[in-house]
Amino acid sequence: MYELPSRDDVARVVVDAEVVIDKVNPTLVPKSKPRSSRPRRAAS
Repeated sequence: MYELPSRDDVARVVVDAEVVIDKVNPTLVPKSKPRSSRPRRAAS
């Protein structure tokens, strides 16, 4: 867990009851890759 602040690939950490009670590792949710750089269309 201490290496987490230096990781750029993790967007979120999910800590649920299993992590607290059963001492299971938390779920690391990776950052989504940026979509293609197509220009956005204006809302009409």
